[in-house]
Amino acid sequence: MSVSTIISNIVLLIIALGIYLHTVRTSENILSKKHIRIIVGIGAFFCIVSFFGPEFIYPLNALAAIYMIYTDLPAALSLLTLFGTVTMVSANETSAYFFYFMIPGIILLLQFRNPKKYFDVKKSVLYYSMSSVLIYTALFLIYSLKITPERVVFPLVGLMLNALVVAIVMPKLAHGLLFTMEEKYSSIVDPEFHLLLQLKRDNKFEFKRAIHSAYLSGRCADRVGADSRMARGCAYYHRIGVLSEGEETIAVKTAKLIDENDFPAELAEMVKICAGAKKSYLSKEVAIALICDDLVSAIIKFMDEKPGENINFDALIDLIFERLSNRPPIVDSDLSLRDIRIIKKKLKEEKLYYDFLR
Repeated sequence: MSVSTIISNIVLLIIALGIYLHTVRTSENILSKKHIRIIVGIGAFFCIVSFFGPEFIYPLNALAAIYMIYTDLPAALSLLTLFGTVTMVSANETSAYFFYFMIPGIILLLQFRNPKKYFDVKKSVLYYSMSSVLIYTALFLIYSLKITPERVVFPLVGLMLNALVVAIVMPKLAHGLLFTMEEKYSSIVDPEFHLLLQLKRDNKFEFKRAIHSAYLSGRCADRVGADSRMARGCAYYHRIGVLSEGEETIAVKTAKLIDENDFPAELAEMVKICAGAKKSYLSKEVAIALICDDLVSAIIKFMDEKPGENINFDALIDLIFERLSNRPPIVDSDLSLRDIRIIKKKLKEEKLYYDFLR
């Protein structure tokens, strides 16, 4: 191996490792540091063995997919890139090897990128296996490679090991980590959660505002294809900081309460953004919660100030959307113009519900 090849390989390894370390350090969705250390450790062992053993046979794609369950897609992609770079260098292979390693691995990761909404192990394994076979066959034809036992057996063994690990481990993760997380979400995004019960006891106005905003947020989210539960969670908790004493802003106190009560990372992130404790582009769920909260608080205040007086809800909704037209819930969010029209229409359809706010 020439000096220039050694230097280029070292540079590639440093870049791949740097990307991985940076991505993990900035990731906010790490669910279990213990588990990701174990996964990385197993992967490192396979990478070391690959310097002496045959090519292709290590279940590194499967490890990256499992890793993603505990982190997120960017972190898993960076780990997959690191594994691919190390094994490519260890086998003294060209970029064709890296291409074959990465593409099926990315397809596998994409299949499990949102396990709370889609989790089909059989289809994922099928798509991964098909892509592996097709890409390997294409590389054979492009480079006019001769068929030898090792060029057939080792990739086949690797494909089977990756598929087997995914087929065995992923369902267990679903029944363990993912279903446990589902139960956690269900208990938190519920009016009976202890923070909301405390809010009901200590601040009836804020409780009323949160409950009705959450109801409307869920209805609107369903209409535009957003996550109803996340939208309701934002509406329930983005002002929960009113429960805390002190001179800090409600947004800061809300963020502290969310952290103290161990909210799931994704929900905690959205609530903090909705509360204003964290600056970020608004997701559909956050934007919907803010719009509905604005409407509900306006209706409640109007009814308290002028009890018994009829409200022109259509005009009030038009006024609120006009007022928000140049503000973040609409301008700096994922809501499209079509989404905004649908939300406005849905809120106008809920006129009978607003009587419950009296």
